[in-house]
Amino acid sequence: MKELKKKEYLQLDAVAMAELLHKKEVSPKELTLLALEQLEEVQPTLNLATSIRREKVLKEADEIK
Repeated sequence: MKELKKKEYLQLDAVAMAELLHKKEVSPKELTLLALEQLEEVQPTLNLATSIRREKVLKEADEIK
């Protein structure tokens, strides 16, 4: 598996992410971590979420095979 950089992640659409997952080029946890990182970065400005369930979604990502 290659390590996906945040800059690369931001350029992907959902289909491209699904393709990377299907080919096992990235893990569900890696994509989740990148999504959380981006959400935490923009949250103060955009106020998108009332709560961020970081631990829960990371646990769920770990359970995906």
